Amino acid sequence: MRGYGRAALVLALCTVLGTVVLDWLSITDVAMLYLLGVGVIASWATRRQAVVAAVLSVALFDFFFAAQAALAIERVSTVA
Repeated sequence: MRGYGRAALVLALCTVLGTVVLDWLSITDVAMLYLLGVGVIASWATRRQAVVAAVLSVALFDFFFAAQAALAIERVSTVA
């Protein structure tokens, strides 16, 4: 159980760091923070813990960051 807690802590750190740097970096760069976090977790955790961390990172990124960008249309010409 300690491995899952550590994984959640690493992903919480990625979420906090992503919200801080979102003003300076793009949303793609924030997604790379989550990828880095999952890579760190996968290097010391079991396979099951790494898979849970990957699914959790997608859920966190979608909840905190992707919903904001999904509703914005930057160019009308790309819609049609």
